[in-house]
Amino acid sequence: MKTYIQFLIITYLKSFINIVKDSGVKTFIVHARKGILKGLSPRQNRNIPPLNYQKVYSLKDDFPELEIIINGGKSKVGIESTVIDLTEKPKILRPGIISSQQIKNCLKVNFSKRKSKIKSPGMLKKHYSPGIPIILGKKPSNDNYAFIVYGKKFKNKKNYFNLSKKADLTEAAANLYKTMRKIKKLGFKKIFVTKIPNIGAGIAINDRLTRASR
Repeated sequence: MKTYIQFLIITYLKSFINIVKDSGVKTFIVHARKGILKGLSPRQNRNIPPLNYQKVYSLKDDFPELEIIINGGKSKVGIESTVIDLTEKPKILRPGIISSQQIKNCLKVNFSKRKSKIKSPGMLKKHYSPGIPIILGKKPSNDNYAFIVYGKKFKNKKNYFNLSKKADLTEAAANLYKTMRKIKKLGFKKIFVTKIPNIGAGIAINDRLTRASR
Protein backbone atom coordinates (compact mmCIF):
# COMPACT_ATOMS: atom_id res chain seq x y z
CA MET A 1 0.00 0.00 0.00
CA LYS A 2 2.81 2.42 0.94
CA THR A 3 4.60 1.75 -2.37
CA TYR A 4 1.38 2.37 -4.28
CA ILE A 5 0.83 5.70 -2.49
CA GLN A 6 4.41 6.77 -3.31
CA PHE A 7 3.75 5.85 -6.95
CA LEU A 8 0.63 8.03 -7.00
CA ILE A 9 2.53 10.97 -5.48
CA ILE A 10 5.37 10.88 -8.02
CA THR A 11 2.84 10.36 -10.86
CA TYR A 12 0.88 13.43 -9.70
CA LEU A 13 4.10 15.47 -9.44
CA LYS A 14 5.15 14.57 -12.98
CA SER A 15 1.68 15.41 -14.27
CA PHE A 16 1.86 18.77 -12.48
CA ILE A 17 5.28 19.55 -14.03
CA ASN A 18 3.94 18.67 -17.48
CA ILE A 19 1.04 21.10 -17.09
CA VAL A 20 3.21 23.93 -15.75
CA LYS A 21 6.02 23.53 -18.30
CA ASP A 22 3.49 23.76 -21.11
CA SER A 23 2.77 27.30 -19.92
CA GLY A 24 6.40 28.24 -20.57
CA VAL A 25 8.07 27.57 -17.20
CA LYS A 26 11.54 26.06 -17.67
CA THR A 27 12.93 26.08 -14.12
CA PHE A 28 11.55 24.03 -11.21
CA ILE A 29 12.80 24.16 -7.62
CA VAL A 30 11.94 20.85 -5.96
CA HIS A 31 12.25 20.27 -2.22
CA ALA A 32 14.00 17.01 -1.40
CA ARG A 33 11.84 16.60 1.72
CA LYS A 34 8.05 16.50 1.96
CA GLY A 35 6.50 19.54 3.59
CA ILE A 36 4.09 18.11 6.16
CA LEU A 37 1.49 20.67 7.27
CA LYS A 38 -0.17 18.62 10.02
CA GLY A 39 1.26 16.53 12.84
CA LEU A 40 4.78 18.01 12.77
CA SER A 41 6.18 21.34 13.91
CA PRO A 42 8.39 23.30 11.44
CA ARG A 43 11.39 22.28 13.57
CA GLN A 44 10.51 18.57 13.32
CA ASN A 45 9.87 18.87 9.59
CA ARG A 46 13.51 19.94 9.14
CA ASN A 47 14.50 16.33 9.85
CA ILE A 48 11.36 14.27 9.26
CA PRO A 49 10.93 12.67 6.80
CA PRO A 50 14.53 12.21 5.57
CA LEU A 51 15.79 14.04 2.49
CA ASN A 52 15.28 12.08 -0.71
CA TYR A 53 17.57 13.47 -3.41
CA GLN A 54 17.06 10.45 -5.65
CA LYS A 55 13.47 11.42 -6.45
CA VAL A 56 14.64 14.84 -7.58
CA TYR A 57 17.36 13.22 -9.73
CA SER A 58 14.68 11.03 -11.35
CA LEU A 59 12.72 14.14 -12.33
CA LYS A 60 15.78 15.44 -14.16
CA ASP A 61 16.00 12.11 -16.00
CA ASP A 62 12.34 12.41 -17.02
CA PHE A 63 12.59 16.11 -17.97
CA PRO A 64 16.13 16.64 -19.34
CA GLU A 65 15.05 19.82 -21.14
CA LEU A 66 14.13 21.53 -17.84
CA GLU A 67 16.30 23.11 -15.16
CA ILE A 68 15.60 21.09 -11.99
CA ILE A 69 17.02 22.68 -8.82
CA ILE A 70 17.20 20.78 -5.53
CA ASN A 71 15.97 22.64 -2.47
CA GLY A 72 16.83 20.66 0.63
CA GLY A 73 19.25 20.49 3.53
CA LYS A 74 20.40 23.14 5.98
CA SER A 75 19.21 26.63 5.14
CA LYS A 76 21.83 29.37 4.90
CA VAL A 77 19.26 32.05 5.71
CA GLY A 78 17.83 30.26 8.75
CA ILE A 79 14.32 31.64 8.45
CA GLU A 80 11.53 30.10 6.37
CA SER A 81 10.75 31.17 2.84
CA THR A 82 8.36 33.91 1.76
CA VAL A 83 4.96 32.46 0.83
CA ILE A 84 2.76 34.22 -1.75
CA ASP A 85 -0.88 33.54 -2.62
CA LEU A 86 -1.38 33.97 -6.37
CA THR A 87 -4.92 32.56 -6.58
CA GLU A 88 -6.27 36.13 -6.76
CA LYS A 89 -4.48 39.46 -6.48
CA PRO A 90 -1.02 38.58 -5.06
CA LYS A 91 -0.82 38.54 -1.27
CA ILE A 92 2.06 37.63 1.03
CA LEU A 93 0.89 34.94 3.43
CA ARG A 94 4.20 34.60 5.29
CA PRO A 95 7.07 37.11 5.07
CA GLY A 96 10.51 35.60 4.49
CA ILE A 97 14.04 36.50 3.51
CA ILE A 98 12.86 37.71 0.07
CA SER A 99 11.23 41.07 0.76
CA SER A 100 7.85 42.23 -0.47
CA GLN A 101 9.58 45.00 -2.43
CA GLN A 102 11.78 42.49 -4.28
CA ILE A 103 8.72 40.44 -5.21
CA LYS A 104 6.76 43.56 -6.18
CA ASN A 105 9.60 44.61 -8.50
CA CYS A 106 9.42 41.19 -10.14
CA LEU A 107 5.62 40.87 -10.47
CA LYS A 108 5.06 44.57 -11.30
CA VAL A 109 1.86 44.64 -9.21
CA ASN A 110 0.80 45.85 -5.78
CA PHE A 111 -0.08 43.33 -3.09
CA SER A 112 -3.56 42.78 -1.76
CA LYS A 113 -4.18 43.90 1.83
CA ARG A 114 -7.22 41.65 2.33
CA LYS A 115 -7.30 39.30 5.28
CA SER A 116 -6.64 35.69 4.40
CA LYS A 117 -7.64 32.34 5.83
CA ILE A 118 -4.86 30.04 6.97
CA LYS A 119 -3.44 28.71 3.72
CA SER A 120 0.22 28.29 4.63
CA PRO A 121 2.48 27.16 7.47
CA GLY A 122 3.40 30.06 9.73
CA MET A 123 0.01 31.79 9.65
CA LEU A 124 -1.26 30.69 13.05
CA LYS A 125 -1.62 33.54 15.55
CA LYS A 126 0.73 31.72 17.97
CA HIS A 127 3.63 29.93 16.31
CA TYR A 128 7.42 29.43 16.46
CA SER A 129 7.40 29.46 20.27
CA PRO A 130 10.55 28.07 21.95
CA GLY A 131 8.42 26.96 24.90
CA ILE A 132 9.29 29.86 27.24
CA PRO A 133 7.77 33.38 27.45
CA ILE A 134 9.06 36.03 25.04
CA ILE A 135 8.75 39.75 25.83
CA LEU A 136 9.32 42.14 22.93
CA GLY A 137 10.86 45.61 23.04
CA LYS A 138 11.93 45.48 26.69
CA LYS A 139 15.14 44.93 28.62
CA PRO A 140 15.25 42.28 31.39
CA SER A 141 15.31 43.53 34.98
CA ASN A 142 17.98 41.02 36.04
CA ASP A 143 20.56 38.58 34.69
CA ASN A 144 18.33 35.56 35.22
CA TYR A 145 16.47 36.34 32.02
CA ALA A 146 17.92 36.11 28.51
CA PHE A 147 18.18 39.21 26.34
CA ILE A 148 18.28 38.90 22.55
CA VAL A 149 20.05 41.96 21.17
CA TYR A 150 21.07 43.34 17.78
CA GLY A 151 24.03 45.56 16.84
CA LYS A 152 27.38 46.54 18.30
CA LYS A 153 26.12 48.92 21.01
CA PHE A 154 25.38 46.03 23.38
CA LYS A 155 28.02 44.73 25.80
CA ASN A 156 29.01 41.10 26.15
CA LYS A 157 27.11 39.66 29.11
CA LYS A 158 26.31 36.08 30.03
CA ASN A 159 22.59 36.64 29.44
CA TYR A 160 23.00 38.70 26.24
CA PHE A 161 22.66 36.92 22.89
CA ASN A 162 23.47 39.03 19.83
CA LEU A 163 21.78 38.08 16.56
CA SER A 164 24.29 40.19 14.63
CA LYS A 165 26.99 42.41 16.12
CA LYS A 166 27.45 44.12 12.76
CA ALA A 167 23.71 44.90 12.53
CA ASP A 168 23.15 42.68 9.49
CA LEU A 169 19.48 41.66 9.28
CA THR A 170 20.21 38.70 7.00
CA GLU A 171 22.71 37.37 9.54
CA ALA A 172 20.21 38.04 12.33
CA ALA A 173 17.55 36.01 10.50
CA ALA A 174 19.99 33.11 10.10
CA ASN A 175 20.74 33.18 13.84
CA LEU A 176 17.23 33.65 15.20
CA TYR A 177 16.03 30.08 15.77
CA LYS A 178 19.34 28.62 16.91
CA THR A 179 19.69 31.51 19.38
CA MET A 180 16.28 30.76 20.90
CA ARG A 181 17.11 27.05 21.11
CA LYS A 182 20.43 27.84 22.79
CA ILE A 183 18.73 30.09 25.35
CA LYS A 184 16.22 27.41 26.25
CA LYS A 185 18.95 24.76 26.51
CA LEU A 186 20.87 27.00 28.94
CA GLY A 187 17.86 27.04 31.25
CA PHE A 188 16.64 30.65 31.00
CA LYS A 189 12.95 31.00 31.90
CA LYS A 190 12.16 34.14 29.89
CA ILE A 191 13.46 35.81 26.73
CA PHE A 192 13.45 39.58 26.33
CA VAL A 193 14.09 40.97 22.83
CA THR A 194 15.39 44.39 21.86
CA LYS A 195 13.69 46.28 19.03
CA ILE A 196 14.60 44.85 15.62
CA PRO A 197 14.40 47.21 12.58
CA ASN A 198 11.21 46.39 10.68
CA ILE A 199 12.73 46.56 7.19
CA GLY A 200 14.01 43.87 4.80
CA ALA A 201 14.66 40.60 6.62
CA GLY A 202 13.65 42.39 9.82
CA ILE A 203 9.99 42.13 8.76
CA ALA A 204 10.23 38.33 8.77
CA ILE A 205 12.18 38.32 12.06
CA ASN A 206 9.55 40.49 13.76
CA ASP A 207 6.76 38.33 12.34
CA ARG A 208 8.29 35.20 13.91
CA LEU A 209 9.01 36.92 17.22
CA THR A 210 5.50 38.39 17.45
CA ARG A 211 3.86 35.01 16.88
CA ALA A 212 6.25 33.34 19.32
CA SER A 213 5.45 35.90 22.03
CA ARG A 214 1.69 35.27 22.04
